[in-house]
Amino acid sequence: MTSEPDKPSVDMKTIVRAIDYRMDVRDSLLQRAVRDGYAEWVKSCVLTDKGKSLLEDKPHG
Repeated sequence: MTSEPDKPSVDMKTIVRAIDYRMDVRDSLLQRAVRDGYAEWVKSCVLTDKGKSLLEDKPHG
């Protein structure tokens, strides 16, 4: 069985729960949650410098 390359390995429900329980979540997963429309929710849950920096506008390179 081959894995689908476009399918994320971690579903959004798992990411949201991990953030909510204040687990250590990889930056890429936090960024995906922000990108997928959870920015305000992430901002309200993640009150650390790490979380705040993800919500600032950054040029994509």
